[in-house]
Amino acid sequence: MKIAVLSDIHANLPAFEAVVADIRRSQVDHVAFLGDLVVTGPNPKECFELMKSLSPAVWILGNTDDWMVEDIDDESDVLPPTDQERLLLRMRDFAYDRLDETDRAFLLARPVSRFLPFPAIESADTSFVTDKTSILRDSGMTCCHGSPNSYTQAIHPGISGEVLDAAVHGARGHIVVCAHTHYRVCFTRNGTSVYNFGSISMPFNAPVIYPSRKDIRAGSRAVAQYGIIDVAPDGLAAIEARDVSFDLSVLIRDMERSDYPGIDIVLERYIGR
Repeated sequence: MKIAVLSDIHANLPAFEAVVADIRRSQVDHVAFLGDLVVTGPNPKECFELMKSLSPAVWILGNTDDWMVEDIDDESDVLPPTDQERLLLRMRDFAYDRLDETDRAFLLARPVSRFLPFPAIESADTSFVTDKTSILRDSGMTCCHGSPNSYTQAIHPGISGEVLDAAVHGARGHIVVCAHTHYRVCFTRNGTSVYNFGSISMPFNAPVIYPSRKDIRAGSRAVAQYGIIDVAPDGLAAIEARDVSFDLSVLIRDMERSDYPGIDIVLERYIGR
């Protein structure tokens, strides 16, 4: 059973489409999406519809997905908002206005975490095990955006073992897949493996190969990251981190055509200074 693990698409349609094409070539059985779909990019509606077409087995609420609540405004605090906060609000409004009420309600109803069982091993030969009940109970993975208990908690590359233990406390199974940080990391501790396969849009630890915007031409490539977990009938899981290239010039074109307010924030992840 092959499971494609996707996260942090951020309304980047050309990157998402490239990953979907790679998924189809890889003949995966299920898709697990870990959140952050529609904000920080120019194509929220198109990305939402493409995700729906994949019928993901898991669809998690990301922190920026939760910005789709109705009553966010820049007058909600006593102190005047900063320029950065105003920009984030404009980016949120861009996505909000391009999704209908049904779309937004669907996003907001997604869970913060979910356990995805690996049913394939139920039919496997486990006769050598005295009691296979515990094996079947733990055969699967916990899917989340930040951590199993919070979509904003960051499991980042420099996390301590003690903080990691607290972050994944209560997770079911021996695998936790998370997102949010845009960093590709892997930890194994106390029998639990934690994977972040990076991000489809704006991966933080992918190489920056364009010194400036003027160096980008039609066909200029950038990297989108995701992962595949291949679960054998005996429950053994093979992990593959995948890099897929997409046309960065198409993303820039989409942002320019739609007058996307966050174009500089997006491009700083792909272009050097």
